[in-house]
Amino acid sequence: MKKFGVLLAAGLLLVASAQAGFTVATFSSPSGGSSAPLFTVDWSSNSVTGGWDDSQNNLTLEFMWPLAGTFENVWFEMDGLVITSQPVPLEYGITSGGTINFYEDGTATDPLMTITFASGYVTKFGFGSDDVVFSGSMIPYTLSEEQFSFSFAAIQSLKKKNGFEAFSATAAFNSSAIPEPATLAILGTGALLVLGRRKRI
Repeated sequence: MKKFGVLLAAGLLLVASAQAGFTVATFSSPSGGSSAPLFTVDWSSNSVTGGWDDSQNNLTLEFMWPLAGTFENVWFEMDGLVITSQPVPLEYGITSGGTINFYEDGTATDPLMTITFASGYVTKFGFGSDDVVFSGSMIPYTLSEEQFSFSFAAIQSLKKKNGFEAFSATAAFNSSAIPEPATLAILGTGALLVLGRRKRI
């Protein structure tokens, strides 16, 4: 009976965690300020560009789920995006889809994390999407409800006469997801094995 209670508690914990979602990966802005931006948004040309070159340092990408790990001096590249519509001009836009790849320092293959998104949103405050699929060497399981966001800071207007018609910005990054049932089953099996091992010890 006691064993059943432990298994039930473990199962409920996994279900509760799945409903709440997990932080997948995150980083604080690696830039020292507006002189080293990560993103440029140009409302007049309907474009969003972003990235952090391998020649640049200080991007520490921390993975929390489904695998944990911290990588120093990571770099990333993003497809150039088109702002397809501006429901609120110069304030909010919808972008085309694209891909973001995060790589270990000095490498350009086997991304740590790949974000593939069908569309995005951009504002003066950030860029992100909730129409997303995560993959990569640090994402070994199937996830759902994936989403990511870059929070802009150190915003620099590039067209002074027109306010924020175009601007560059540094950014912090966050991503989250909910595990699929199959992933929960794998985790549940792992948890049971750990519990069984501890009991024998």
